[in-house]
Order: sequence, then structure tokens, then C-alpha cells
Amino acid sequence: MPDSGDVRAQCLAAVEAQLGKPAANALVAAETNFPGCLGIMHRDLPEMVARGYADVAFTWFHLVSFWAHAFPDHFEFVAVPGVVSFFTKIAFARTANPLRPEAAKAFDEFFFVRARDVYPRHDFARMDDNEFGAPLGLD
Repeated sequence: MPDSGDVRAQCLAAVEAQLGKPAANALVAAETNFPGCLGIMHRDLPEMVARGYADVAFTWFHLVSFWAHAFPDHFEFVAVPGVVSFFTKIAFARTANPLRPEAAKAFDEFFFVRARDVYPRHDFARMDDNEFGAPLGLD
């Protein structure tokens, strides 16, 4: 599970919806630390499975897809019937005076020109025209 914040709450809600509250509570109770644990879910989960600290990892589709393609001897993608994707907004802000202006310009070009087509090829959900590049309100 993610270490804190809204993402952790969303993941726990998804597990509860899929498995029920008792099983979700048992899953959280079984969380562990291990040598080299970083507290970064997308790095720790494959490490735990590869080292045999866990039998399975429950996480985002695009991560499992990557692990299964990159390390087929360690990972297998298993779809969980009935699981519905939930949305997490990704945002970035431009800086007025970047330390490396060319790098900032290149990232901006990648994110707003190329990422829209690159991300779905790596199993990220495709964003529609209203989502991609939309301003994010800061409430």
C-alpha cells in the first residue's frame, strides 16, 4: 500500500470494495518492512515479490504490465475481475526561471506533445481532450 495520503485511502477503498472490509484489514495488518524498503510503493512491491517477501502485489495496471514485460521470470499479470480503475490527476507547474531552461522546454514538449500518445502504449489510461492539458484548480 502507498505510505500515506489520498492515494493510500483510494487503494484501501479499492481493496475493501473488492475483498470486503475484513480481508482488507487483514491485508493492511500483514504489511511489512524489509531490508532495503524505501517506502515507495512502485519500487517496494516488485522488490517484495522478487525476493519472496510477498506472494502477490496489488497495484496499478501500468506498473504490473511493465513488471510482467520487463521481468517475465518474476512476474505475471493477473487481472482481478470486477476491479474498476480510479482516476488520479497528474499535474506539473512551470517555473518562472528554470535552472536548466532547455531541459524545462524539453520536458514541457514531451509532456504536452508526446506523452499523450506514449503513455497509452505503456498501459496508462488514455485521457480525453477535456482532461489532457486542462488547468488544475487549487482549492
